Amino acid sequence: PEPTPPAAYHLVDNEFGVLDKSDLVMIDPVGTGVSRAVCDKKDEDFWSVDPDVDSVSRLIAQYTSDNKRWESPKYLLGESYGTTRGAAIVDYLQARRALTFNGLILVSVATDLEAIFAEVSGNDRPYSVYLPGYAAVSWYHHALPKQPAALGPFLDEVRRYAIGPFNAALMKGDALSDAERDAIAEQLHQYTGLSVEYLKFANLRVSENAFVHELLKAQHKTLGRLDARFTGPTMDPLQKLADYDPQSSAISAAFTAAFMDYYHGDLAFGQGKTYRTLNSDVENKWKWSHKPIGSDTEQPFVNTGVDLTHALVQDPNLRVLVLSGYYDLATPFSATEYVMSHLGLPPGLNSRIQMQYYEAGHMMYVHAPSLQKMKRDLDAFMDATIHR
Repeated sequence: PEPTPPAAYHLVDNEFGVLDKSDLVMIDPVGTGVSRAVCDKKDEDFWSVDPDVDSVSRLIAQYTSDNKRWESPKYLLGESYGTTRGAAIVDYLQARRALTFNGLILVSVATDLEAIFAEVSGNDRPYSVYLPGYAAVSWYHHALPKQPAALGPFLDEVRRYAIGPFNAALMKGDALSDAERDAIAEQLHQYTGLSVEYLKFANLRVSENAFVHELLKAQHKTLGRLDARFTGPTMDPLQKLADYDPQSSAISAAFTAAFMDYYHGDLAFGQGKTYRTLNSDVENKWKWSHKPIGSDTEQPFVNTGVDLTHALVQDPNLRVLVLSGYYDLATPFSATEYVMSHLGLPPGLNSRIQMQYYEAGHMMYVHAPSLQKMKRDLDAFMDATIHR
């Protein structure tokens, strides 16, 4: 987990890809890549949850027809916001077009955004589900007062505390006594390495952007939010929150350079057009409300776990593979466990959801051993979900 060296860069074959199992169809939604709105539409007409789901779903259905792929096995893989989108798409296409998928692959889950966004005012739900993720990162950096020998048993202990005493303390809110607050702060110190004083000042509620700034502040280091194995120099130790992500800074330029060379060179596509690898306008203007299929009410803040539940109930063949990195603080593995256990599924249906974990972060495939494991997990998932 270190910065990629400077150019020159070159591509090599990916021996752990899935082209031996499946074709790959990549989609750049409107406003990303070279995708732009046409006719009388504007890009921002598509920058909200439901129009985005509608447009990407229509593209998938059209591609399936144009390429005569209706009878083929189909898998939908989404990462990060792609999981928000993906969970809604499988339900949308099933309900509107009778197009079903063998499997849905969710990489770094963000289906229920309120469960992972502590920045939403008055939302206490994320803090207890963050805790095991914080503990994993502190264990990795040897920042704990007492370093456990193994990660697994330690996380089991932290999980129990998070859903038990810590969650109960958060629910008490301002009614929490000073003695209880002191005890909780001390235990959080043991599990995270953050000082008792800092935890009290934070009212026991530390967002992920505060955690990555604070944990190694004494060393003038900031952690990566997407992959907390990465560190970088802290720009201003007096700030409350991190102002950049060392993981993104470490790898983005190399990936962009290699992709652009392949896209414009080998594929000879998109000449004269600007390929948007990042588009801050989308993030700033995105509308987060969502109305699931069959619902009479609109969610003010999207949770497509509702869509996933509907899809699993309606399609008895749909299977779900969930991939999480232990050191991802953008979509912590512990928050994913919470979300997947709160889908409200009828008895027995949760057996169709499989969870896999990696010793890396949000993009676990940048870690070579995790990439190899991801290949094995994807192969096994596809092998188990295709009727022969």
